[in-house]
Amino acid sequence: MKTCFIIVAFGLLSFGCATRHEEIVSTNLISGDPVEQIIRERLQPEPIPLPATTPFDSDAKKQAAYLNGFRKAWDDVVSGAFLHATIGVSIPDGLEEPWRAGWKDGCKIAVDRWFQEFDKWRKENTSPPNSSP
Repeated sequence: MKTCFIIVAFGLLSFGCATRHEEIVSTNLISGDPVEQIIRERLQPEPIPLPATTPFDSDAKKQAAYLNGFRKAWDDVVSGAFLHATIGVSIPDGLEEPWRAGWKDGCKIAVDRWFQEFDKWRKENTSPPNSSP
């Protein structure tokens, strides 16, 4: 499953690099997977773990673009939109590099966090085999 996320992430990043702008699309979830819903409900109340520093701290506009990209990635992954390729982006002109860098970093952290929560859910819902005498 982790391989699937990596493939989807590279596909989305490649597509984003090939086009200057994409239209914003609906982020309604297609899947009614109860596990995804449980993980989404656990993660959405968490504060976005914004980095204390960015590669663009010396330029306020670029820093803001980076943090906006980071927030967008976090929201896309946590909401489940990333899982179903129902995300859309609007990248500010002239700030494509910092926005994409923020999205890439935010996506990595959010996917890692999603998998942590999935592993936690799996451990909670996997009962040990009965030991018969």
